[in-house]
Amino acid sequence: MIHARFLLGSVSSQAHLYKSVFNALKPGGYFEISEMECGTFSDDGTVRPEMPSVRWWNMLEEAFEKLGKPIVKISEYPRLFQDAGFEDVYWQMMKRPTNDWPRDGKMKEVGRFSCLNFLEGLEGFTMAPFTRVLGWTPDEVKVLCAQVRAESVKRSIHGWQKGCVTIRRDRSKRLLG
Repeated sequence: MIHARFLLGSVSSQAHLYKSVFNALKPGGYFEISEMECGTFSDDGTVRPEMPSVRWWNMLEEAFEKLGKPIVKISEYPRLFQDAGFEDVYWQMMKRPTNDWPRDGKMKEVGRFSCLNFLEGLEGFTMAPFTRVLGWTPDEVKVLCAQVRAESVKRSIHGWQKGCVTIRRDRSKRLLG
């Protein structure tokens, strides 16, 4: 089994990576990956295009595109894995709340930890791509991060991410030779 998680922005060729993983596995082996897609979404319109978090995600995606390490859309993973040779592709997109807004107790807890994780790392994983690639000043980054932080904890915003996406691949049907 090979497992990968949250590689977004660190891979220049997804096709090459997954073909390499496929070739490293023995028949019957599995590859499991948990990944995210850039963006915050909502089912009720509380996430709007002009919001700081939407801008932040768009800018982050732009930075990694310029670095030659594009962030893959979740819906592209099944094709990428099939193209690499994997069979019996299992794919599931899961909604991960951005804070503790859900009424459901389990999803509320998931959202609470998701928000904490995001907020604690926000400036750390924003500073380099925004200053080195997009040409922002550190002060501009800090201002946007402060806006994103303030927005991220508002329970009136019912955001979710296409995150904790799990993709499993089985190579058991591949013939040797």
